[in-house]
Amino acid sequence: MASMGDASGPMPAIQDMRAPRVCYHLKNLSIAVNRYGARGVVALCDVFRRGVAPTLHLLNVSWTPIGDNGAAALATTLAMGKPSRSLDVWGCDVGADGAMALAAALPAAGQRCHVNAPFNRMGLAGQAALLEALEAKHGPQLGHGFAVLQVTLLPWSTPLVRALGRGFRRVFESGRMRV
Repeated sequence: MASMGDASGPMPAIQDMRAPRVCYHLKNLSIAVNRYGARGVVALCDVFRRGVAPTLHLLNVSWTPIGDNGAAALATTLAMGKPSRSLDVWGCDVGADGAMALAAALPAAGQRCHVNAPFNRMGLAGQAALLEALEAKHGPQLGHGFAVLQVTLLPWSTPLVRALGRGFRRVFESGRMRV
């Protein structure tokens, strides 16, 4: 029987405790409309980097105020191929830096991976970078325009979209909305 000091290595029980837990059945994860913020998304991305969800296809963090820091964490995870098909960051307060980080990570993502980031504050520079990355990966498509749609004309300004997201979150959390 092996012990901690044997040349054969640690006991099998200890090896099992060191192995990461893996969720092979986790394909779609939606943590949309919550208050995790950038810190929560960074923690979630750290879990994905450890290989916990090897078959993750879709990650939805829409209407969660993650900002550029959360988008940068998602970009590093995206470059590792997680999620493999779709990352949704609708109304997440992502600026130009976050959009550029996502655009830079998209070529390394899964072959069919799309990033949907409408209703953020990414501006023209972020829109152009993300649109260029989407078109380089998948060719020109009308859907790419919607993926980076930024409504900045009154009454659909960025502060109004943020307020709508906060209001929607309260209704969703109260249980009054049935999906």
